Amino acid sequence: MKPSSEVKSWWLRRRVFLKSWFRRRQEQQKQRTQARYLGVIVLPPWVALAVRPRPGIWEYLRVNVHALVVENLQPAEFLKFKEELVDGR
Repeated sequence: MKPSSEVKSWWLRRRVFLKSWFRRRQEQQKQRTQARYLGVIVLPPWVALAVRPRPGIWEYLRVNVHALVVENLQPAEFLKFKEELVDGR
């Protein structure tokens, strides 16, 4: 049987380990849930965004900043925005 001090230290080490494990787990989950903005195109009054909420999943949005209207875009429409930015239209 373990002496009382060894039992207490074992429980303390276990508690510290579990707390740190849960903190790391929460941080990992928080990072997974954060969407990534990987493309922003500004052509007044529109702002187009390429958002990756999860790996392999892309969403394209268009925001009219004057009317505050958000619309979904198809990938081809997002690429048209990029072309307009490059062409200077």
